[in-house]
Amino acid sequence: MSSNKKVPPSGKISLNHASIAQLMSLPGVGEVTAQHILDYRTAHGKFTDINELRNIPRMGEKSVAKVAPYLML
Repeated sequence: MSSNKKVPPSGKISLNHASIAQLMSLPGVGEVTAQHILDYRTAHGKFTDINELRNIPRMGEKSVAKVAPYLML
């Protein structure tokens, strides 16, 4: 049996340099949310704090808490 559950990244992903595929490897992040993150980064420049992810549609406090251990700036 195969599982649809994603395996989280083994190391930290740079929020400021990650590709859409890398962002999609994060727990709870699909293609649409990953694209929103890239769009936000393009419009606003580099992230200075992981909590800026709360400005992304579909990224509330719980979602940010879920992905934060896998991210670095």
